Amino acid sequence: MYISLSKDWMSNRDIRKRSQLQEKRAANDVGGRTVAGSGAAKFSGGGDVRKQGELRIECKFTHRPAYSLKLSDLAKIRTQAIEGGLEFPVMQIEFVSAPALKIAVFFDQLRYPIQKQTQNKSVSLRRDEVLRLLLKAPSYQIKFHPPRMGEHTVTVMRWTSFLEKMEEENNARDSDD
Repeated sequence: MYISLSKDWMSNRDIRKRSQLQEKRAANDVGGRTVAGSGAAKFSGGGDVRKQGELRIECKFTHRPAYSLKLSDLAKIRTQAIEGGLEFPVMQIEFVSAPALKIAVFFDQLRYPIQKQTQNKSVSLRRDEVLRLLLKAPSYQIKFHPPRMGEHTVTVMRWTSFLEKMEEENNARDSDD
């Protein structure tokens, strides 16, 4: 009997089930809905979870100790969010290995400490490093400045902190009305 220990050790069915579970949890967290046909972006309008008019979420998970965050993935969900009615785009990345860690990653101009800078179009988010940085501060930023693509700043924070931030912004908006 041959057992493969490659990155594809989960069956497609297991990956789909795991993805659907993550999407349902994210939708529940934000009071949104899962997007029908997510994963087939040209048919679904993009994203995995949507709170119409407010938020669009792309969910990713990994069993590995690192996740390759690509500027193109962030740009894609941002474009889909704008086309969907100026929704706020965010990626939820879940490191499944124990203890699990969920983070939110989004374009931002807020001034959190810049912990990484890269001239590449992607950056490796190592679970242990992300956890260490988030123990020091509630969030941090990564600055991308690849040649001929301009500068892009993204914020990384725990998923729970992101939810708290969104709740605070909603409460502030409600009190202004």
